[in-house]
Amino acid sequence: MPIIKGSTPTIRVVLSTDEVEFDTITKVYLTFAQKETTITALNTTFLPEDAELGEKTITFKKKLTQAETLALTEDIDLVCQIDVLTTNSDRKVSKIFSFGVCHVLRNEVLS
Repeated sequence: MPIIKGSTPTIRVVLSTDEVEFDTITKVYLTFAQKETTITALNTTFLPEDAELGEKTITFKKKLTQAETLALTEDIDLVCQIDVLTTNSDRKVSKIFSFGVCHVLRNEVLS
């Protein structure tokens, strides 16, 4: 699903117990980039207390702001990667996944 500039989409990251033991997670890093350039404003870190625990999944949520999505370049995919750091300094890294970025006619923050 594409991200529309100026919208406030929620990026939901779901981790499985098959990948990492929940009780060993110290931080989850979510990094976004466009055209090989990391977007500092969109980088975020989750702590375990920022999550919803399921039976076999842990869900982290990050809502992008209007200003953050307006700063994206339209028609260039926004790519994202997840890094999980554990208590024994093991690092689990996801594959890179992408979102399309669509333009809007009113390119300003609305209030």
